[in-house]
Amino acid sequence: MSDAQSTRAGHDPLSMLTLTAGVLVCALPVLFIVGKAAVDIALSIVAAMFLARSALVGDWAWLRTPWMVAALCLWVYLVLTAFTADNVEAALGRALPWFRFLVFAAALQFWILSDPVWQRRLVIATGVVLAFVALDTFYQLAFTTDVFGIDRFSPNRLTGPIGDKPGKVGTYLMRLMFPALIPLVFWAASKRRNVLPKLAAIAAICLGVTAVQISGERMAFLLALFGLVLAGLLIPGAKRLLLAVLLVAGISVVALFAVNKTVFDRTYESTIREIEGFGESHYGRIWVSTLRIAANNPVFGIGLKNFRTECPEPAYGQTDDVGARCDLHPHNTYLEWLSETGAIGFAGFLVVIGLWVRHFAAGARHWRYEPLAVGPVIAVILFLWPVASVQSFFSNWNAALFWFLLGWALAATADTPRPRQPGEAGYADGNAGPSPSGPSRDH
Repeated sequence: MSDAQSTRAGHDPLSMLTLTAGVLVCALPVLFIVGKAAVDIALSIVAAMFLARSALVGDWAWLRTPWMVAALCLWVYLVLTAFTADNVEAALGRALPWFRFLVFAAALQFWILSDPVWQRRLVIATGVVLAFVALDTFYQLAFTTDVFGIDRFSPNRLTGPIGDKPGKVGTYLMRLMFPALIPLVFWAASKRRNVLPKLAAIAAICLGVTAVQISGERMAFLLALFGLVLAGLLIPGAKRLLLAVLLVAGISVVALFAVNKTVFDRTYESTIREIEGFGESHYGRIWVSTLRIAANNPVFGIGLKNFRTECPEPAYGQTDDVGARCDLHPHNTYLEWLSETGAIGFAGFLVVIGLWVRHFAAGARHWRYEPLAVGPVIAVILFLWPVASVQSFFSNWNAALFWFLLGWALAATADTPRPRQPGEAGYADGNAGPSPSGPSRDH
């Protein structure tokens, strides 16, 4: 009996283990709002449960998965090279527990989300929480505090219900909107002559994109727009619908610009200034410092979490300009790997990414027709997009979000059956889009 069947039967320890872990996974969209400690505890419990489940059933085959083998070797490298860092304690404290993220992603891929029932539950849970966060962000824009009384950070930087610092709410919305809303696009595209589902999909996506915009997170907004372009390229038969979404989103953006100058200044004017003078901008100068650090420490890097202490050194720039050219991390995933783990670690990370890409590419002709699969894949692509200023890849909250989306995407694209062919029940032609439920799966 499979774990999924045991869960429905509900009569043995494995079923309770699966049920508990599944509930924790579905609670993650809420826990990301509660705080990084809550998320970290939940995913660590799921990872521990997966190890316990593997021991109970004697199934360790997931350890031989190519991406897991490469990632485990990379983890060992991070731990060993931590002893070469100036701040060994910081490097080791970040490298050792990195293992939990790998196991957590594997737990999603090979256990909880291998059952499409749990995938659907997660989509529903994510969609509900996402709608609340988007509406709460609009509420904060209008009334200066959100429904919980959390003040906005500034007139053009909102926090929504994630009130510990600006930047998170826009990132949160952008990262999770595609897994939650792409199934709605499939459903709307399958309704040939019914305009209401299409209007619902357009409204929901525009709400999400506009909420990202008003949060003041410029990179998150640009990535959200890029995600819509990817959706149009990946989803068969949905190009017209997504073009309509982009058109309506554009109108919404212009309307907000017209009625709220702070949104215009933050989203448009400051972005243009940042691009035109990128070399002298804060992020541009941080990236220059990062490249200098990488050049001075080419093989093993400076060690995880050592950028914050290494960057102010005179070898990398003027000491009276540290605030402009340094930060806690390089604000770019690939530069962070290059500077803190060296050429070896950077190459290892690229190998792991290549194995994920191979996994997605192998079944792309099939999972493109799966409503539950396309969204998580887009989310992973946006996370790994190289030209972006982002949070640290290793910080708990951001790292948890990445490995959550990765495990979700790997599970949703695994062993996907072929799409329905013309003449088969449920087939939708190119103009209508794929079936809202996708090809049936045996589970």
